[in-house]
Amino acid sequence: MSGADIAGFVGERFFATGDLTRPTLAACVAVAALAVGLDPVWRRLRYLVTTVHELGHVVVGWFVGRSIQSVHLNHDTSGLTVTRGRPTGPGIFFLYVAGYPAPAVSGFVILYAVIYRHAGWAMAVLLALLLVCLALVRNAFGAVVVVAQLLLFGGIWVWNQATVLAGTLTLAGSVLALGGVRAGIDLVSSQRRRRSATSDAAILGRQTHLGATVWAYGFLALSLVLVALSAALLYVQSASLS
Repeated sequence: MSGADIAGFVGERFFATGDLTRPTLAACVAVAALAVGLDPVWRRLRYLVTTVHELGHVVVGWFVGRSIQSVHLNHDTSGLTVTRGRPTGPGIFFLYVAGYPAPAVSGFVILYAVIYRHAGWAMAVLLALLLVCLALVRNAFGAVVVVAQLLLFGGIWVWNQATVLAGTLTLAGSVLALGGVRAGIDLVSSQRRRRSATSDAAILGRQTHLGATVWAYGFLALSLVLVALSAALLYVQSASLS
């Protein structure tokens, strides 16, 4: 295969628009809502949500000048990102704020990209972030989780079937958006029972003296706002789909 052939192959995938129809959109959102609502399925999907949660810490950590040491993804669907830098100040504050909103933010961005026919770029960015996560993961189970996601999304991207690409991203974006809300609800429940002293909300509660429960509700509220924006985007644009 020549260099021109390789460039064309990659270019086709970066600039793939996807082929999203109204029935596909409705089916993906319905399946995502059902999956996130069913506990046995949610426990599996939570690994994707946790991966994006930790990537939120990683990306914001880099922006605020912290050194990212490692990422762990655990069997119980929890995660941990270890960074190095000042223990106080705005950098560490934004680092802990970044995790819980990350899935809902990512869900909105992915859905926006699919609706506006940038599915190829959206998948490429998702794969790049998963590769970053794989480079930072320091436990075997976490590596397996990230590799499984890379194989799934990478295979869809390379295959480059328009309807499958758009449907996969719509499903993933909907799962992340709704999963961010479900994770926020779980966090509120946990903090109200005072079960976790090491969650992002608990740490921010101690740093700001607002309390963990206030932060937990704040994360949930932000995720709900982002889901509402995603729903509005899908509703407005669905009229233009065949």
